Amino acid sequence: MSDNTSMVVLVLADDFGERLVDLARRMHVWVAESPQNQDGVRMYMEDEEALAGPGSLTTFPFDQTQYCDKLAGLLDDIDDHHNEESTGALEGIAVYGLIRSPEVDRTIVECGFRIVSRTKEQTLLAPLDEGTRPDETWAATPDEIP
Repeated sequence: MSDNTSMVVLVLADDFGERLVDLARRMHVWVAESPQNQDGVRMYMEDEEALAGPGSLTTFPFDQTQYCDKLAGLLDDIDDHHNEESTGALEGIAVYGLIRSPEVDRTIVECGFRIVSRTKEQTLLAPLDEGTRPDETWAATPDEIP
């Protein structure tokens, strides 16, 4: 990946809070609305250095009902927005707070992404290119992963 703005962060966790500021300083962050996340959004909006950086912060309402449908909508919106608006193609999405299930995994693939890696807190997704299988690994360097 050439720059951090081609990497998007999707925060579904409702307790991410002030960690939003550091991420939004350097990349595009989409975050689920919640009281704790709203504190982080407020801190970001009051930080002139963060606002002047290459990143951005987008909030959206999110709850657990119809989880896969809502996740699919978000992935489609992010893909459309960042492939049209950015200087380069969307190279990946780091998702925080993703529920793990076979249905969620299917939704991710149906939206044109593959799961590259998973930790307790984060799931890293990359676009499925033509000829790429959903289980192929992605050669990201550690400094490119938020």
